[in-house]
Amino acid sequence: MAKKNKGKDKDKGRQTYSDYPIRTLFQISVLVGTLTFVNGYLSSSSNLIESMYLAFVFFSGTIIIGGLIIVTLSYLFGKVRESESEEMRKQIEVEQKEFFESQLRLQEENLLKDEIAQINIQNKLHQERLHISNDLHDNIGSQLTYIISSVDNMNHKFTELDDKLKNKLSDITLFTKTTITQLRDTIWALNKDEISFEDLKARLFNYIENAKLAQQQTAFTFNGEMKTNFQLNSIQGVSIYRIVQEAINNSMKYAAATNVSLNITEQKEDLILSIKDDGIGFNIAEIDMGNGLENMRNRASSIGASIDIKSSSNKGTEIVLEIAKNSFN
Repeated sequence: MAKKNKGKDKDKGRQTYSDYPIRTLFQISVLVGTLTFVNGYLSSSSNLIESMYLAFVFFSGTIIIGGLIIVTLSYLFGKVRESESEEMRKQIEVEQKEFFESQLRLQEENLLKDEIAQINIQNKLHQERLHISNDLHDNIGSQLTYIISSVDNMNHKFTELDDKLKNKLSDITLFTKTTITQLRDTIWALNKDEISFEDLKARLFNYIENAKLAQQQTAFTFNGEMKTNFQLNSIQGVSIYRIVQEAINNSMKYAAATNVSLNITEQKEDLILSIKDDGIGFNIAEIDMGNGLENMRNRASSIGASIDIKSSSNKGTEIVLEIAKNSFN
């Protein structure tokens, strides 16, 4: 309130200062006109009219000049005010621009800090994965290799072992080799931030080639023509690989299949993996889902995929894994 009154007093002072010369001039003209008239009146009556005329002319001229001065001062004062207003507007624009630029710089700095923090976290995670994979390879891998070597030495050293014990030792060797293979697959996934689908296809192809050697009575086919090379994270890559691996193992161990096929199809929105055999099959409604089938369902769920198990007695089994393409990188 005090500021407003102060502003009014200031404007009032400006108006008084600008009007002061005009009022003074007006007062002088009136005084001079009056003196001229009185002088003429006192001098002689013949000069009275002339004195009145001169006083009128002087008075009128003074008013006209005063009016011109008022207009001129008003114009100049308006220009001054307009200039001050323009300078104030420019100053406000500059201050607003500086404020917005400072806010933008602050946002960019915060974004850069977040990106650096994210990169540091990713680097730490990568280093930790490398550490874990090295431990798995050096410790567990070497221990499994030692088990295989010990079993082989027993087979060679004790030639008179009965068949039951030999079979048991063979099972231990096979189980250990399978564990080593799975361990290598885990290390492969741990060492990667991303896995290309072409890389995954190559590992699936190698797995099927090894299955051909182990199961020579079964024919394996692999079809995987792709238009797009997707990028998978390590969880997606390992989960897909394990599901296919489990399905093919079931076909070899339990289905008594003569033909096993793996087909990968890229559709408009989804990626379809189908593992199909011509084995003995089973009635889904009558059996209890074992750990293998349940693990496949859990792995599919963990990556947001759907899995459909189709089977009937003596008509083979087909396992279809469907993954949305937009879930890949």
